[in-house]
Amino acid sequence: MLSISRRNRALLLLAAQPNGVPQAVMRTAYRFTAQQLDALVGAGLVAKKMRRVRSGPRPFMAVWLTITDAGREAWKARRIPQNMD
Repeated sequence: MLSISRRNRALLLLAAQPNGVPQAVMRTAYRFTAQQLDALVGAGLVAKKMRRVRSGPRPFMAVWLTITDAGREAWKARRIPQNMD
């Protein structure tokens, strides 16, 4: 389950990054679980997509998270849907 404060923190972190954040960063640096991030995606507050990342000689695919318009509005109004469990 994702608490309101954790939901707000995730939206704040994503709102601050216009190009999004790799899911791996959200999981390792900010300690969100995959289930917590999937709850944000399922509620329509965050979008998840694959992006090609170049690090070193070979590019690879990584999952990126970006805040949606609904997520940005929810963050501004602090109205977070309760059906994210």
